Amino acid sequence: MRIGESKQLTLDQIITNQSYTPSFVDIFSKVKPLLIMVNQSLEGAIPSAKEFFETQSKSIDRYLFPNLVRFYVKSHLETAGVSTQMDEDEEEEEPEASYQFERLVNNGLSGTYKGFRFRILKADKGELPIPFSGAKKRYYNQQLPLLLDMPLDSEVVRPNLVILWEVNTKYNFHQLRLACPKSGDKTRDSVEAYFNEPIPHAAELVKAKISKAAEEDVDLNIIEIRSEVRNK
Repeated sequence: MRIGESKQLTLDQIITNQSYTPSFVDIFSKVKPLLIMVNQSLEGAIPSAKEFFETQSKSIDRYLFPNLVRFYVKSHLETAGVSTQMDEDEEEEEPEASYQFERLVNNGLSGTYKGFRFRILKADKGELPIPFSGAKKRYYNQQLPLLLDMPLDSEVVRPNLVILWEVNTKYNFHQLRLACPKSGDKTRDSVEAYFNEPIPHAAELVKAKISKAAEEDVDLNIIEIRSEVRNK
């Protein structure tokens, strides 16, 4: 799966273009390293959650399972050096690193990455889960263009994102999805998204990244060779 590139609109352009909506292609390219890290974490967390029930000789509890996945994902991220914030009642602060995670009550994780706020949640049949809590409703409801609470030196709009994870009927890891919520209340019909798209497997993401780097190296070599020819 190849994801194309597009140019992010600046705030000035968005102010004069009130029809602006987030582009999956553009945002995907900006958060790809985060998606690779989350994908790899889930590949280890989901089997570990399944193993918990197997060692207990019990069937999988559909309510406990997502919480176990969250626990293992969080542990994996901490092992990888990602700082975590344990106090859920604490107001969100700007992270010192490029990304930071904290726990959420509803089997999720939240954090920031390069100015993007994101949440990692279990998908509801491929869709955004209903935001029953007031905090999640506020997170979902974002009418664009977003011109509030933006850093003075910010050049682009960074909408709230949700990374959704899915399992199949046997509780094996299926895929990740990247969603940008638009609205949501207490009913399924109230939940809307600017986009909700599947993302490639981590191996494909890494492969694409390596291929792009290789192409850049080739281009650089061509430039150097041409430069040498001109010098002669």
